[in-house]
Amino acid sequence: MYTDELMIHELKRIANALEEISNVMQRTAVIPMQQIKEREDENRLINDKEAARRVGVSVAWFQQKRTTGGGPPYIKVGRSVRYRISDLNHWFALNKVENTAQWSVRKP
Repeated sequence: MYTDELMIHELKRIANALEEISNVMQRTAVIPMQQIKEREDENRLINDKEAARRVGVSVAWFQQKRTTGGGPPYIKVGRSVRYRISDLNHWFALNKVENTAQWSVRKP
């Protein structure tokens, strides 16, 4: 039979073990779930209207760049045009310039 003192000690030990398990679960389960969500968002396909809103240009600009080149890569799904968010982010990063001299060298 447990004495009160022994029972309190045992309950504290169990509480500490549960706290440790909780900490381990948070370190191992929450972070990967956030990474999975970010990857899902990066691979999501969006239409040209949403892409234009994200980039800050008109839909017509995207339509023109699909014809003349120089825009981000796109995917045809039947008659629809879709952009992968990761492709937009990559294209955006490639077009980063620090000054106008860099842009004149890169301009086609």
